[in-house]
Amino acid sequence: MKLYHGSKGNFEYLKRQQAQSFVEVPQDEVLNVIYLTPDYGRALAMGCCPNGENNFVDEEHKITFENPHLFDPDESIYIYVVDSETIPKDKIKLGENGFDYVVDIDKIIPEQIIQTKAREVLKYHELVNWKEGGNEITKEVINPIKIK
Repeated sequence: MKLYHGSKGNFEYLKRQQAQSFVEVPQDEVLNVIYLTPDYGRALAMGCCPNGENNFVDEEHKITFENPHLFDPDESIYIYVVDSETIPKDKIKLGENGFDYVVDIDKIIPEQIIQTKAREVLKYHELVNWKEGGNEITKEVINPIKIK
């Protein structure tokens, strides 16, 4: 199975990092691991979010940004593609949220790195408080995920 990791950074390999959260989230979402998802659109969403607390409603494919004015649709985003068969079975597990996998190894060399633009997220998710042209719609942010 193909797994994906989205980032604003262009790296040769993925390395484990301590996730940071400033709100209450499931314990497996703040581990020192590599996060991957089988959902390309979710990886893209995680990679394109501006700094701040961002709310994901996964079932409805909606995202609300804390700082929508910081979203740059022309910013480069990198999607790291990993074949799950290359990861030892005892080192990968499904996260509590049911959408992501966590990998307990130090680094993964991706089989492919796709460079795209942040605007591609619009094919997969509705940005609740951002519209093309810089028109922002103010919405309360609930269940936020902090992106640094």
